[in-house]
Amino acid sequence: HRVKGMLAMAGPDIHSGDLGEASILDLAPTVGVLLGLPGQADYDGSILGKALVKKPDRSSSANNHNPQSGSPGEKAYSQEEEEAMRSKLQGLGYI
Repeated sequence: HRVKGMLAMAGPDIHSGDLGEASILDLAPTVGVLLGLPGQADYDGSILGKALVKKPDRSSSANNHNPQSGSPGEKAYSQEEEEAMRSKLQGLGYI
């Protein structure tokens, strides 16, 4: 493990260039806002705003949908898939 690291990001919502100083704690809120997930203000890190084309609102939940689903409100997994995952997580002792 080293104190300094490297982050590479690409895509239509990403600016190119040097981000300057950042922390590993900044990754979760930055990726969360790119995925349109709510609750970024709950994270310890900061959104890497210099990397993003649009400046995000940390507290906004306007984009509260599953990015893997087709539209807001649509579930990403079927009931059977959710039950299978729950059973597997219980078997592993997570829930």
